[in-house]
Amino acid sequence: MNVSHVLPAKGRFLMLGYDEVLFHLLRERGWTGIVVFPPGTFQRPLSERDFDGEIMLIEGWLQPEGHIVRMMDGVWIKPITVEDIFNQFGAEPFSLIAISETMIIRKLWETPQVQVHMPRFHLLKDDGWNQPVVAKAPTLGYSTMGLEGGWLLLTRN
Repeated sequence: MNVSHVLPAKGRFLMLGYDEVLFHLLRERGWTGIVVFPPGTFQRPLSERDFDGEIMLIEGWLQPEGHIVRMMDGVWIKPITVEDIFNQFGAEPFSLIAISETMIIRKLWETPQVQVHMPRFHLLKDDGWNQPVVAKAPTLGYSTMGLEGGWLLLTRN
């Protein structure tokens, strides 16, 4: 992913889903933010030295709506929603919202909280089904650009 030439040196991010390359790039540049990742993402227990206090980790299943859902293993769960995250942690604006949960990218991007928040950058994992996002982006003041590694960057000036 070659996004380092576009992003400012520092900022605040919200990462919905975990992408290791993007995470390390933002961490190395001194960004602060929140990462929401599904259980089992990390193969070993995390320690304080893995992440400093500037980045908050939230482990949980992410869904656009807060309905109780049935997982593939048959267990019913109450997922974390984008609304939950913004209600609790959205007082300070985000410069970047990155979504790498490919199964629900468009549903997450279209949530009212993400649409209203209008960060300077959106980074969406490009799974080949982002045409509605690309079509709507200019109406919200964003230009779009494909990046290596399968990412779609939306930039608002």
